[in-house]
Amino acid sequence: MTNEHETDVNQTNSAVEEKEQVAPAASQEEVKPDQEELKTEEVAEAKAEETVEAVAEETVEAKAEETVEAVAEETVEAKAEETVEAKAEAKAPASTEDQDDEEDLEAVEGKSFEELLEEYDQFREYRPGEIVTGTVVNIGEQDVVIDIGARVEGTVPSSEFMDEEGNCKIKEAEKIDVMVLRFNPEAQHIPLSFERARISRVWDQIEEVANTEETLKGSIIEKVKGGFIVDVGVRAFLPTSQATLKPQKDYQDLLGKKYDFSILKIQRRRGNLILSRKDLLQSEYEEKRKDLFDKLKEGAVLDGTVKNVTDYGAFIDLGGLDGLLHISDMSWGRINHPKDLVSVDDVIKVKVLRFDPEKEKVSLGLKQCAPDPWLSVSENYPPGKSVKGKVLNLTSYGAFVELEPGVEGMIHVSEMSWTKKVRNPGQILQKGDDVSVKVLDLDSDKRRVSLSLKQTEDNPWESLAERFPVGSKVKGRVRNITEFGAFVEIEDGIDGLVHVSDFKWGERTADPNEYVKKSEEVEVVILAVDTENKKVSLGMKQLALDPWLEFTKTQREGDYITAAITKVTDFGVFLQLAEHVEGLVRNNELDIPRGAKPGDHYQEGQEIQVIISRISHRERKVDLSVRRLRQDQERRAVQEYTKQNDKGGATMGDVMAEGLRHLINK
Repeated sequence: MTNEHETDVNQTNSAVEEKEQVAPAASQEEVKPDQEELKTEEVAEAKAEETVEAVAEETVEAKAEETVEAVAEETVEAKAEETVEAKAEAKAPASTEDQDDEEDLEAVEGKSFEELLEEYDQFREYRPGEIVTGTVVNIGEQDVVIDIGARVEGTVPSSEFMDEEGNCKIKEAEKIDVMVLRFNPEAQHIPLSFERARISRVWDQIEEVANTEETLKGSIIEKVKGGFIVDVGVRAFLPTSQATLKPQKDYQDLLGKKYDFSILKIQRRRGNLILSRKDLLQSEYEEKRKDLFDKLKEGAVLDGTVKNVTDYGAFIDLGGLDGLLHISDMSWGRINHPKDLVSVDDVIKVKVLRFDPEKEKVSLGLKQCAPDPWLSVSENYPPGKSVKGKVLNLTSYGAFVELEPGVEGMIHVSEMSWTKKVRNPGQILQKGDDVSVKVLDLDSDKRRVSLSLKQTEDNPWESLAERFPVGSKVKGRVRNITEFGAFVEIEDGIDGLVHVSDFKWGERTADPNEYVKKSEEVEVVILAVDTENKKVSLGMKQLALDPWLEFTKTQREGDYITAAITKVTDFGVFLQLAEHVEGLVRNNELDIPRGAKPGDHYQEGQEIQVIISRISHRERKVDLSVRRLRQDQERRAVQEYTKQNDKGGATMGDVMAEGLRHLINK
């Protein structure tokens, strides 16, 4: 019998020592149809061996228990007989020996069978592999002393009680279960193991679970070749094919998590335990799928988990079936990408929009779980109301502003500034800016709202003429120079134009670069303000006295004037009448033969006398004439001679004849 005990212990010890090698062993035991199928004879022999070993173990244990019980019963019966005899002899005078027997009898009386059995255990032998309960007597650096009620105490290596931080997990006087490793009645101590006792208990529980077809709870702690290592109290192997319902690219998300497992294969003697999740997941999936199909109706609101996010939407796991949440059904507002709204593993509420049971396709909506904001837009944003919003996007023709999630309006470039010519909205606004705008128009059917940025402020052009009256002098900065003039900013956002004809008196096509530089501050005169067309005319020559006005103050039509010729042309000659003032004598007003050219009779620098025939203040032009000068001189000579001869009584004919002679002589 002792040999049989030692065989059982050796087998148990072998299984315990191989606990760190469960993963490789389990990996080798992974189910492979071609390798797993044994020949009929080998299966029969294996079963026969297991049956014999099991019967042997049961027989040994049964015999041991029967022996202990028999010995205990015999001891009790013997003590009982001795007690009866002692009572019978109690009436007789008691000798010293009788008194001792009497004391022994009193010690036995009142004790139960279990107490007598426990006393007997102190003297019995312990077989290797037996699990007993003991009391912690002393905790040393190397060993922990355990009292198991034997003649000598047992010891367990202290390392078996240390946690990861090096702290002892037990205390003195604490009762614990330990396994007897070896037993020698003459030894000074009994080698025990706390860890092997724990593992043995765990295997007992695992076998019970396997027999009842229940599930085990365990944590996936490591990824190995072909699968995972699972901690269920002992190390077990989970094949990759049994880890999930469907193959995955990455299994890292399983590590460190606790799951329920079913037992595929158990070999306690070898320490092999192979688990599976797939069958449990399949059962759970079928159950959820059945419940889901009962709930999947258009309009139903369900909870779902975001399984995957793409450029066009997200796939939602409804618990047995995946549905598509398209990007257009995610929000009443604008989103650039589905990931801006949802992430993988998010749990969200979605509404069933369409369901095809035959194709098992489900279309889902997220925005439909909330009311459509456009239903109340007409009440919240009537034309003329000033509201606040955020700039969502900029285009070449304007900016889109979010008034509330799902409601957007547009500010056209023409409605961005009263004073600036906006060619790009980026000149005024930036994406993400908070702005105040005014509602110009609303079309609920087309879901359009027209907004204005500039109309939240007063129009500066309406009061510009009052702030800058014509003739007033102002200072401004030259913003731009062109061929036809220079633009000067007289107020923030308001520019005026100095035309090329208004830089200097007498120069109708001046070069602006000769008078101003870009960014230079200059003084100008307000010439005109056109509020309707948003134009301001400026002048620089007007800062000095106007030579035209000075000339016209002293000269009138009909006045004689002598001036030098500045230019001879085919159509006439120009005369310098004053500084920056010129006059023109056309060919028909010159004293030259018909068909003759002015250059044949006049040259530049020559001074001639002319009469002012016309002054145009609007065009600032002076027309001169030599021919009319002669005519006027004749008329004046006749008038003068007439006055003189009226006093002498001359006839009209005499006067005229004398006048002609006077002119000829002159």
